[in-house]
Amino acid sequence: MDLNTELNDFDETEFRAWFDATAREGINYDETLYEALDILEQDQRRGTTPSYELGGAYTKSGNPEIYYL
Repeated sequence: MDLNTELNDFDETEFRAWFDATAREGINYDETLYEALDILEQDQRRGTTPSYELGGAYTKSGNPEIYYL
């Protein structure tokens, strides 16, 4: 998959592993990926630590899970 992004340190394989380990069954990977990329880019532009939170309703644990770039 070719990602159109300004993020230099993003590794989709790493993100996919995090998603597979944390997201509950039935959560759309592609939608989550593009939402995460948008949020990570916004964080990077603001100069904050790029991170994406997957809400507890969407995780296997029922707790929010955070992916840090």
